[in-house]
Formats: sequence, structure tokens, C-alpha cells
Amino acid sequence: MKDTTLANMFAGIEAKLVEQVAFSKQAMELQNELLHHLYLSQSIEGKPVLNGRETAYMLDISEDHLYRLTSQKKLKFYKPEGKKNYFLKEDVIAFMLRGEQRTAEEIGRVAANYKGKGGRAW
Repeated sequence: MKDTTLANMFAGIEAKLVEQVAFSKQAMELQNELLHHLYLSQSIEGKPVLNGRETAYMLDISEDHLYRLTSQKKLKFYKPEGKKNYFLKEDVIAFMLRGEQRTAEEIGRVAANYKGKGGRAW
């Protein structure tokens, strides 16, 4: 009976150790991810020209999606000597600001101006 109690105690300790190791591994992975984001955000700051990884990070998309956008000519890029793709930060910001969605107030103002100029109000 003493052996069973001792085995149960060791099993409980082992389970707690496994749990703590898993938690430590998750904490390290999270720390590495945060350091990666910090590195990318600092590398972007103050740079007028970005590489693919930095641009994908700025747009919050995968690098595969970024290169799909470039191959579809939806995002302006530069390819000096036919090698790597580079992006002007101002072009990336302009891309991010496409497809503006107006507020209800702005739509109301446009409608009022349209109606005031003899147009039909729907």
C-alpha cells in the first residue's frame, strides 16, 4: 500500500512538471513572437523603403498573399536588377487607404449637396 501511495505521489509530481514545462515552452514561444514583432516594427520605423517581410508585417498579411498582390499588379513594387521586391512605404500606406468607407454623416452631406443641386434624392 505504501508503494501505491508513493507511486501516486510521483505521478502527481510528474504531471505537474509536465504541465510546467508545457507552460514554460508556451511562454518562450510567446516571448519569441513578441520579440519578432518588436524587431519588425522597429525595422519599419523611419525607413522609406521596405522589403517583402516588412511590407507583409505592415499590411498584416502573409508573404504569400503579398506576392499574390504584386503578381496581380494590385500593389506597386520595385524590383531592381530583377531580384528582390521592394516597396515604398508611402505606396503601402496608399494601398491600405484604398476603398474608403464613408460615415453616415458624410453620406448625408453628399446627399444634401446632391439634392440641393437639383438632383434626385432617393
